Amino acid sequence: MAYALGKYSYGICDRCGFRYPYLDLREEWNNFKVCPECYEPKARQLEPTQTGADAEALFQPRPDVPETDNTNLRFRWRSGGSDATASSYDWAISTNYGHSTTGLAANDDSAKINFAMGNNAWEGCQLELVIYPKSSAESSYQGNSVITNGFYETNGGSPRSTQSASFYDGGTTYYPDGFKFYMSSGNLATGDYALYGVKR
Repeated sequence: MAYALGKYSYGICDRCGFRYPYLDLREEWNNFKVCPECYEPKARQLEPTQTGADAEALFQPRPDVPETDNTNLRFRWRSGGSDATASSYDWAISTNYGHSTTGLAANDDSAKINFAMGNNAWEGCQLELVIYPKSSAESSYQGNSVITNGFYETNGGSPRSTQSASFYDGGTTYYPDGFKFYMSSGNLATGDYALYGVKR
């Protein structure tokens, strides 16, 4: 079917309702025919870019692996290059895999992060930690705490989810400037680390 050009015709704007020359009307992305004053291009947010799913796992990860079997990861605060070794660490751990295992201690000389890990391939741990050192500007607040969430392989090759928390009660004026991870025996054979923080 042939249509007339419409050079002598008028049309009604679908938005404002005023009459305009038919050829002045413009079609929008929503099929409205509107006058030049009412015309709006399609907003960019209506055409979002196509993105794939967020990556959730590393390809061939290399978890932290202790060089000695049946050891646990420990934590100490540091100040002036020295460890805080006073028996003032309170910590608690909970792990789960078919059954739950818990452990806690008060007035320990370090904070335990997890239970016995294995040192074979693919054993070790993958952990996320929130480390909160106390500063002199926060003398009236509780600080010097560590919260852990993650996963580790036992020395028997069994996977465990793990959560732990610790607090250093070494005095209200202890303001650490560092921290240390170490194994209860031996050292870490391999591992990757990423540190993120907020500057005071």
